Amino acid sequence: MELDFIVDKSVLIPRPETEELVSLVVNRLRDSKRQSLNVLDIGTGSGCIAVTLAKYIPQAKVWATDISEEALEIAKKNAKKHGILDRIKLIKGDLFADIKEKFDIIISNPPYIPTDDIENLEPNVKGFEPREALDGGKDGLDIVRKIIEEASIYLKPDGILMLELEYRQSKKVEKLIKNKGYKNIEIIKDFAGLNRIIKAIK
Repeated sequence: MELDFIVDKSVLIPRPETEELVSLVVNRLRDSKRQSLNVLDIGTGSGCIAVTLAKYIPQAKVWATDISEEALEIAKKNAKKHGILDRIKLIKGDLFADIKEKFDIIISNPPYIPTDDIENLEPNVKGFEPREALDGGKDGLDIVRKIIEEASIYLKPDGILMLELEYRQSKKVEKLIKNKGYKNIEIIKDFAGLNRIIKAIK
């Protein structure tokens, strides 16, 4: 499922962990018998998640939001490059702003790095990638909390929430999700054996 993506300083560079997140969704939904699947990518950045899902899940209708106009321009270029621009609705807004639909799956690679850890990042990350796409606040979970809270409103019954996270946050995020009433919570390890993805059903 390796697709090439256009990137610049307005978006994160796609990473293997995010590819794993997308692969899990594709493998789960590609063979679904459902005629239509509504998918929402929160904080789409380059569009790597949204574009890949639209490319490999024919029945998916994909919405992708970002607060950055520059990021959405890159996402648009990537959607056009891979021939699925007509299957993605790009929305400028903060998280769920201007979202009216209900979704079968909500997916996000949110900012999850604690503010104090930003300065310790590799120079090629700290110097090239946008801080607002990395900085998750004091404990790294400011945006994650908002997504967990609001996603419950926008998920269909038995809809799926999937988030990429920092491996040390997994137990805390699991508790946040459980407290919001989600079920079937699953923490999934990445290729390095670290807790990297959390999945839950509303």
